[in-house]
Amino acid sequence: MKVFQELTILTQGDPRAVERIEAVLPATWRRDKDREEQSNPSPSTQIYAFIQRTALFDNAFLVLRNDDLGLAVSNIVPLHRSEFSIDEYNAVLMDFVAILKSTQYEIRLGKAEVELTDLIGPALAYKLRAFSSSANKSTGHSHPSDERRWLDWMFSMVRDHQTIEFEALVFFLRQQGWSEESAYQLALDYSYGSRAMEYALENA
Repeated sequence: MKVFQELTILTQGDPRAVERIEAVLPATWRRDKDREEQSNPSPSTQIYAFIQRTALFDNAFLVLRNDDLGLAVSNIVPLHRSEFSIDEYNAVLMDFVAILKSTQYEIRLGKAEVELTDLIGPALAYKLRAFSSSANKSTGHSHPSDERRWLDWMFSMVRDHQTIEFEALVFFLRQQGWSEESAYQLALDYSYGSRAMEYALENA
């Protein structure tokens, strides 16, 4: 599954890190200090704004913020429409990554595509696949054996403090042969059922 990539710049506490990045920006990028002043509510939530430019117009607004390791990209926003696709977002990010190579800072770049095991780990992924491979995909988890496997996976997720986004669960169920409607219904069931289990455990 394609995902929005994450980027962290390991600045090792360099107080001039943002200025050093600004100093190596090519003509297709610029720092927007006016936008920073408008967007920063307090010093503790400092952000830094960079604009990607094309030959015709400013294309994207990239936001850096301070984190424990240095600087991290918190968002990339298009300036002429409502949102970027995942591929478009990651293309802008990789353009920015290419600039960072001349700063000598180490970077940590997240994956562009993830597997189920990346999201919930191998043991929980195995349980979900075990349910999926044995269940009747026309009836969901209505059979008692299928229901037990489904509930066992959900309970294991809650017990291990793991979560999976609604869209990601639908995607992986669709990959395993479930119809769009069935995958959607199972994801709804997980969304409600996991919250109910959390509540029960917290109030037991």
